[in-house]
Amino acid sequence: VDASCKLMPRGTENFARGRAMTPETARRTVEFGIELAGRAREEGYHILGAGEVGMGNTTPAAACIMAALDSRDSDLVGRGGGLTDAAFKTKKRVILEALDRHRPAPQDALDILSCVGGLDLAAMTGVFLGSAAYRVPAVVDGVIAIAAALLASRIAPLSREFLIASHRSVEPAYATVAEAMGLHPLVTLGMRLGEGTGCPIAMQIVDDALTVMNEMGTFAEVSLESEYREVLKQ
Repeated sequence: VDASCKLMPRGTENFARGRAMTPETARRTVEFGIELAGRAREEGYHILGAGEVGMGNTTPAAACIMAALDSRDSDLVGRGGGLTDAAFKTKKRVILEALDRHRPAPQDALDILSCVGGLDLAAMTGVFLGSAAYRVPAVVDGVIAIAAALLASRIAPLSREFLIASHRSVEPAYATVAEAMGLHPLVTLGMRLGEGTGCPIAMQIVDDALTVMNEMGTFAEVSLESEYREVLKQ
């Protein structure tokens, strides 16, 4: 994994001018994410989480989402970390122009990543694919992570069965993607990006749910009279 990381470029190209990365770079970065999930499984982790801390990456996230959904609805573009009205208008224009220029195939996640993606998105796509491959559930945090989850589902539709949505981001594309994927965020906290903070919150909820499932007593175990309940059911 460490050797693979050293082979990754330090950033992407400007997708307003050309492809963000080569198809080969997109593929290798996704594979790197899969390797990370495999290493976590080998180290004994039973649940994974994917979030990010970055600047400007809501732009490729929105572009990837719109490409995967085959949509040109600019309402799916959010303000990210906070933009002026003028900058927000420019952000929407740049994304729409890039999608029209590159025309990535909606069902081809690697083509989408190559055209308008980012290395973080590609690596997280791999993590979500790896979580399914290694049968370890993964928590999806924020709009960047759910963009990667959507791309992972384009490669392997069943990967969504291993995903747990953490918080409902107020970025507009988040709810659209969650609904399209059949994911139900565990909490709504008014957070816009999350940047990984939703993962430990969701993991605690998962842990609590497992405790209830495995340790909470049943009516039969505590010898609680329950015949009346049969009458109520009729």
